[in-house]
Amino acid sequence: MKKQPQVRERTREKMFDAFFKEYKENTLRGVTVGAVSRRANVNRSTFYEYFTDIYDLIDQAEDSLLTEMLSRIMQLQKEGFNEQRQQLMVYGEEIINEYGERLAILLGHGDTGFSQKMIAVMKPVTTEIFQIDITDPKAELLISFILSGITGYITVWYNNGKPVAIHDMVAALQSIMAYSVSILKNQ
Repeated sequence: MKKQPQVRERTREKMFDAFFKEYKENTLRGVTVGAVSRRANVNRSTFYEYFTDIYDLIDQAEDSLLTEMLSRIMQLQKEGFNEQRQQLMVYGEEIINEYGERLAILLGHGDTGFSQKMIAVMKPVTTEIFQIDITDPKAELLISFILSGITGYITVWYNNGKPVAIHDMVAALQSIMAYSVSILKNQ
């Protein structure tokens, strides 16, 4: 008998949670199917119903995280904002609150593949928010710079125990992004 979609999704999310807890404490090579299964309180056979191996799990976890982030940003965009500055603060704080730890874990392990996936997903959103002409060759470099900087900032912030309040961290990132964009637009 097949499991209900809600049950499947909850089980999948339990395994994602268990994976992130294991990955936070170990290298990817140190994360095992057995450890994830035990932490998620599921059988190994259940693990294999969802994933072929740990690498499939991490790939699905990354894709799920990016899809959720993008969906949340689209939802926030529909709510509308009076000004760009307000929009960026809300986006930044929401994303960090909801997804920051998982982002930091993935980015903190030096997964350049995830970093590139994230930049590719966030590039259109960033272009829209800052009203940047993506056909300008300098714009491509600027967006990559901004998004790479954000990923580095989040990683260091988490790894150092969140030494600055989220609001202050997002405000600093926002200032850096706005200054970078102003240079592009003034050239």
